[in-house]
Amino acid sequence: MNSNIVWSILQDKSGNIWFGTDSGVCRFDGKAIIRIPIAVTNGLTFYPNNLSNNNPPAKNEVWSMIQDKSGIIWFGTTAGVYFYDGKTFTRFLDHQSVINSNGLSLKSVQCMLEDKNGIILFGSGPMASECLCRYDGKSITNIKPGGEVWIRYILEDGNGNLWLGTRHQGIWCYDGKTFTKFIEGGELGLHDNDIGLSALTDKAGNIWLTGKVRNLVLPIIPN
Repeated sequence: MNSNIVWSILQDKSGNIWFGTDSGVCRFDGKAIIRIPIAVTNGLTFYPNNLSNNNPPAKNEVWSMIQDKSGIIWFGTTAGVYFYDGKTFTRFLDHQSVINSNGLSLKSVQCMLEDKNGIILFGSGPMASECLCRYDGKSITNIKPGGEVWIRYILEDGNGNLWLGTRHQGIWCYDGKTFTKFIEGGELGLHDNDIGLSALTDKAGNIWLTGKVRNLVLPIIPN
């Protein structure tokens, strides 16, 4: 391992285990752990978003990882979002085809998700404070429900609703049209930043949310 500090873990479709650490990425193929340097190797030289450095810093925290339906692996790092096609790394915002009218940087993305419609969602962290960012295959945009700037997790339930765990504004639910504040920390005798740390859905469709105070585990049954 390139570090003992691990921020994210992903099993890809081939069974490899990826570890996102505070110093880059490692991959375990069942026999050995290999360090995979995140270095842009696709030869792109045009930077539409005023990015002056082609490669990320040597010590680059990898906060989140997903593999999309096409097999591409996405990495949310302190220096921005990169994706890997099995051969080369590409910095997402370097592509001329990406319309980025809001000038988003996608730095320190804490979580990512591909929804059932193939939309890639990014949960921005404290460095960029861009909140929920959305890539529809052409444009990347963002929205800040309740003025929130920091998303800790994104979960999609069986009905296609998105659940957002935030740093300051509790937990929100988005049905594709409207954001609804589902839980506020004060309702549980907690501060807003004490909940919304992680979540999952079980086979019955329940949603489980965790908090950092009193070992809170809260089951929610969606309508």
